[in-house]
This record gives sequence, C-alpha cells and structure tokens, in this order.
Amino acid sequence: MKQIKLFAATAIVSLSLFSCSGNSPEATAEKFITLTQQGEFGQAKEYCTEQTGALLGMAEGMVGDKKAEMKEKNKDLKVSILSSEIKGDSVASVKYKVTGNEVADKSGEKSLDLKKVDGKWKVHMNKEGAR
Repeated sequence: MKQIKLFAATAIVSLSLFSCSGNSPEATAEKFITLTQQGEFGQAKEYCTEQTGALLGMAEGMVGDKKAEMKEKNKDLKVSILSSEIKGDSVASVKYKVTGNEVADKSGEKSLDLKKVDGKWKVHMNKEGAR
C-alpha cells in the first residue's frame, strides 16, 4: 500500500512539473526546432501560429520524399537554449544554438519570436523574418 501511495505522489509531482515547464517560451522553441530539424512539420505545427504553420506547409512540400533522409541526417542534433526574454504578456524572443553536425556547428546563434495565443506560447515567423 505504501508503494502505491509513493508511486501516486511521485506521478502527481512529475505531472505538475511537466505541465508547468511545457508551456514556457523556451520549451516551445526547443520542441519546435527539434521537430522541424527532424522533418516532422505536421507535429511542429502544434507549436506555432497559423501564419508560421503556412510556412511549414511550404517547407514540407519542398522536403517531399526526403523526409527520412532529413531525419537520419539530423538525428544527433541538440538544441541549446541560450537565453529568452518575455516582452509584455504575450511576446517573447528565444536565442538558441543547434549543434551536432558540421552545418549546425557553424551556424551560430539564432533566435525565434514567440506569441502567446490562447494562453499557449507559439513560434511566430513571417516570410521576411524567418530565421
């Protein structure tokens, strides 16, 4: 009985921590970057605004049948969040670096803009500002 109570308490604490950290600008940016690097554009759309989702649709069309190749090539990439800044209640900027292959290692620091939409942080880019 003690083991069941201990397991239940551990599960509740873990879920609470996970749910709190899952909707931060940093967590959203990391998930979005990881998914797009792996070619998982459909899943990445969960973490971006509609406008950014339209851009992902175009990117997905360009990748076409090379998705498996892209996933294999980028399987060892690691996203490091360097800093973040929340401006007001609904805008944030996250600086990050991707490492794990020759191209990523040379690409340096990048940033993503995020907006809060319906209480959730979403990556927001436009054609001119896509980085």
